[in-house]
Amino acid sequence: MKFFVSVALFFLFLNCFATAQTLIQDSCKTAASKDPTLKYDFCVQSLEQDPQSKTATTLEGLVLASITYAESKTTNVNS
Repeated sequence: MKFFVSVALFFLFLNCFATAQTLIQDSCKTAASKDPTLKYDFCVQSLEQDPQSKTATTLEGLVLASITYAESKTTNVNS
């Protein structure tokens, strides 16, 4: 019985990871097609570096994760 629960949990987590990867790729593809200065590869690599982005299941979650990640990497902003 434990084996089947373990297998079910494995596929559940695998599905969540695949969903996040697809969300990142689709979002970057859309953004890159609308902004000629944004490179698809840069977008995907940037979002994949953030652990929160990898677990996002909605576009809103991905946006929040990317904002949080950008804030954490910001060192100095002059106004």
